[in-house]
Order: sequence, then C-alpha cells, then structure tokens
Amino acid sequence: KDAPYLRQHRDVVREEVERVEADGIRSRIAGEFHGWDGKTVFRLENGQTWKQRLPGHWVHHASSPEVELRKNLLGFWMMRIVEADRAIGVKRID
Repeated sequence: KDAPYLRQHRDVVREEVERVEADGIRSRIAGEFHGWDGKTVFRLENGQTWKQRLPGHWVHHASSPEVELRKNLLGFWMMRIVEADRAIGVKRID
C-alpha cells in the first residue's frame, strides 16, 4: 500500500506528470554542445540527464543551447535544439 503522504498527494503528482508530458520540458544543455554521435549523453541545467536513443550523427557547436523535450505520437521522448530546430530521440537516464 502507498504511504499516507503518497496517497494524499497522488492526484497532484499525476497532474504534474500529465502537464509535463503535454507541455514538454524546456531547459538548456549545461556547458558546451558539439552535436551528437550515436551515444551522446546530454546533461541539462535543470539537473536531468538524457541519452541519445536513436542512431545518428550531427555536428553543431553552441554554448548552453536551449532544448525542448516532448513526447512524440508513439510516446517516446524527442529533444529539440531550439536554435537549430533539430531533434533527436532520447531517453532519460537521471
């Protein structure tokens, strides 16, 4: 069974999860960005860490570029580099 705290806040947590999935996540890549190479790990300023889940190679140099993460129609996360309007499939690892 759920702890009392979780039972009390279950609806709030569910609503927040639904909001994030609908609205996506906006943050910045922490530090210098050089694109992706097939196994790239992306550390974001919001503390999250994502890993490239689709193959591909793309070179782009930027300092702390803004990113937007959204679920696609199949329910997989995509990360878009806003300034370049380029996206790659990712999965959260932390």
